[in-house]
Amino acid sequence: MDEITALKNKNYYHVYQPIWNIKEWKIIGYESLFRMENNQEMSIETFFEEAREENHLFELDTFLINNTIENFQSLSLRRKRPLFVNVFPSTILNKGFKMFVSTLIRNFPMMKGKIVFEINETILERALWDMPLFKEGLSILKANQFQIAIDDFGKGVANFQSIKEITPDIIKIDRYFSNNLAFSPEKQKFINHLLDIADKKTKIILEGIEKETDLAMTKALRVPFAQGFLLGKPEILV
Repeated sequence: MDEITALKNKNYYHVYQPIWNIKEWKIIGYESLFRMENNQEMSIETFFEEAREENHLFELDTFLINNTIENFQSLSLRRKRPLFVNVFPSTILNKGFKMFVSTLIRNFPMMKGKIVFEINETILERALWDMPLFKEGLSILKANQFQIAIDDFGKGVANFQSIKEITPDIIKIDRYFSNNLAFSPEKQKFINHLLDIADKKTKIILEGIEKETDLAMTKALRVPFAQGFLLGKPEILV
């Protein structure tokens, strides 16, 4: 039984976490997160690992992307805001990706210009970031009004060279830097440096905000956007 068939036989769902403009105090988008019921026998990580081992990762990844966009588009109140969806680099490199992008454009016209692909940070696919075909895949997305986000920046695969080569629309700083940010001059310095070198058109989002003191420091550093349990937990939208 492949992962798609297995997934359809399991109780799975998508939750959505808000991303905030903390200067104007308004929600500017939602990140989609995949969940399985707590009584499932395997973790989400194991589920994806098995899909990779059985060469079903592309089918699983695109199935979930399509599914969450379809679900989000039906939420008339929120579909006007961008949806952030995770995607594996190997999915972008797959020969079927271009056709998949065309399918998304055809099936979800109301979401045109409102989908952000967050590049999934996995060490298993580190080498793929440097491949010309990967950058070509990102170009296809940009040409079709999809936005690109680098996820977990500062702790994941991406580095400052990646910013220069990929020119992302959005950089999401890893939650490591928001944890006790108020009491860490080193983390504050890192964030300041990123804000200084990032293109003015690039949105900077700090993930993992859970404490009032760290939110206050985030605002003091003039980070424009933030995400975290303090600002809103992942939940099923109705």
